[in-house]
Amino acid sequence: MLSYLLGEMCDPMSVKTTLSELWNDEEGVILSAELVLIGTILVIGLIVGLANLQNAVVGELNDLGNAIGGADQSYQTTGFVSSGFRQVISLSPAMGYADSPVGSSAIVGDAIIREQQIAP
Repeated sequence: MLSYLLGEMCDPMSVKTTLSELWNDEEGVILSAELVLIGTILVIGLIVGLANLQNAVVGELNDLGNAIGGADQSYQTTGFVSSGFRQVISLSPAMGYADSPVGSSAIVGDAIIREQQIAP
């Protein structure tokens, strides 16, 4: 058998005998029932693992959404004036915006906008 596997010339009867021995050899064989049991355990473990992964991803995305929603977007700039000889070259007034928390009122022009907190 070893001489055949190493590529040396063998007669057809020894090849047939070697193949017959390999076909009838049951040492180390795994039964189909064992394979079904192992496959079932692997699939159940995969399902549980994917469910835990889903919960972790949803939790992290929820935290990210809360962080983005809670960011303060207020800003304030100071104005400036650039002048030359007896004339104003450029002028920029001071500007600003105050971000209001959810559930409070913000005055925009003449209208009052009320933000409502949405319950989960």
